[in-house]
Amino acid sequence: MLTPLLDRSDLASAARAVSAIVRDAEVNGNLLTYHTSRDEASEKAAARLDLAAAGIIVR
Repeated sequence: MLTPLLDRSDLASAARAVSAIVRDAEVNGNLLTYHTSRDEASEKAAARLDLAAAGIIVR
C-alpha cells in the first residue's frame, strides 16, 4: 500500500515530508456512517471486519 509513497522514479528531487500509518489505526465506531444498502447488523459487522483486515480497529 505504500508503493506510491516510495516511488523511486524521482529520487533526485528535494526531500519531502510524508505521513504513514505504520501500526493499526483506531476509529470511533459511533462516528462511522455506512452505505444505505448496509442497513443490517450483519452487514455492518462485515464492514467492520473489512476494516480490521485493512488494519483499522473499530472501537
